[in-house]
Formats: sequence, C-alpha cells, structure tokens
Amino acid sequence: LFSGICRLCVLQEISADLRSVSPGEIITLHCSISTDYEISWFHQNSEQQMKLLISAERGKINKSFSYSFNINKDHYEISENSSSVSLVIKGVNDTDLGLYYCGGRNYSSFLQFGKPIRLTFTGKSSIS
Repeated sequence: LFSGICRLCVLQEISADLRSVSPGEIITLHCSISTDYEISWFHQNSEQQMKLLISAERGKINKSFSYSFNINKDHYEISENSSSVSLVIKGVNDTDLGLYYCGGRNYSSFLQFGKPIRLTFTGKSSIS
C-alpha cells in the first residue's frame, strides 16, 4: 500500500497546492475529495517518508465522522462538513513541513487521493 502511495506522491508533487504558515500557528488543510465512508490524511516529509496521521469513518446511523486512528491527538484533529474532512494541525513546527495527502473511499471503492498540499513556513524559499 505505501509503495503505491509513494509513487503517487512523486507523480503529484509538481502540482501540489502551496500553503504557508508561521511556526506555532493552527492551520486547516482542506481535502479536495468527498467521501461517504472513510477519510485518511498522510504526511510526507523532506526525507520522502510517508506516514498516516489520522483516519476517520462516517457512522451509519449518526452520519458524522469518528476517529479510527490519530497518531497525535494533541496535535491533529479533523474538522468536517457534509461531505469532506479537513485536517487541523495545532502548533505547527518544523516536523510538520512537507506534503499532505487526503485519501478517501466510499463503502465499495478503492482509496482515492485528493490534490496534495505542500506546507512551508512563511518566507522560506527552500522546499521542505
């Protein structure tokens, strides 16, 4: 699974949306896809290491998303609207810089990825 994701990362890196942030800020990254069942957010750092940050599933009864995985509850959370889940990063630091991917799937589909987002510090010219 991760090797397929990494190939996707390399292919889409050129077309990533750029978001600039100051250290310590809270930032919300919006997912460009909608899903009826499951959403996951991944981070790829400057060493090309990919990790799952957060995953949430929509309940069948109450229709809201609930966490199935969160690597750091004090640092990451989700914010949802009717069809999508955004990633909220609290207290952005150096280790948060890099590429972010949201992946979603419906009840019977494969994981589909939205447009990647590159997070950098404001005023930094180098790619992190």
